[in-house]
Amino acid sequence: MLRREATTIKLSPEDILEYDDSIQKSDKQQQQQQQQQNSEDFGSNSILQEQFMNNSNEFVKEGTSNKSVSRNDRIGVQRN
Repeated sequence: MLRREATTIKLSPEDILEYDDSIQKSDKQQQQQQQQQNSEDFGSNSILQEQFMNNSNEFVKEGTSNKSVSRNDRIGVQRN
């Protein structure tokens, strides 16, 4: 059985520089995408926080008005 010579890869310094440049370019693109997502997420998070704060204020208002109702009335116990 005949064997052929092993395949070799020869890299020039230009090839290495081109590879390094492509890695840096892809890293910059990823950072920009993350920054855009973070800014979009921040907007949606702030909206959610506002909604939560508005709802929590409503619960507090409702809770204070229910203090005048006795415990037995809340759970449905009737005394004769």
